[in-house]
Amino acid sequence: MPRYKPGRRKARPLTHQQHLYVQAKILTGSKKEALKMAGYKEKWENVEDSKAVQKALADYRAKMDKKFMDQADKVANLLLGVIEDPDTPASAKVTAIKDWLDRAGLKPVDKQEIEEKRAIDTTSRLSRDLINKLNMLPKDKEKGEV
Repeated sequence: MPRYKPGRRKARPLTHQQHLYVQAKILTGSKKEALKMAGYKEKWENVEDSKAVQKALADYRAKMDKKFMDQADKVANLLLGVIEDPDTPASAKVTAIKDWLDRAGLKPVDKQEIEEKRAIDTTSRLSRDLINKLNMLPKDKEKGEV
């Protein structure tokens, strides 16, 4: 039985195919497209389970976050300049103010109405019996009356 040397194991570097996957995932943002571009055969392959791939994607995200934060002050100053410029049309000022508030995390909550439709399964005998009993009830009674 082989004995392992004490200490940390070295992380495996990215394989060529994993490197292609990481680059494609960065470009497209789609796992499915990245798998296809990297040449993986099966769509359910767990490429992102690899610690090397996870680290490469995390490093890219950290790099982009840092780049974004480095430019945030410059962008904020440009937006402020657009807002304060008297020659800027009102619609552009409103758009700049909305962007400013959105970046500050003060964007209003988007409300979405969700409609849920339910259907009764009529294939079971119990369902058919209940529907037949409901159809046999007198029509002149109000809802809720017995």
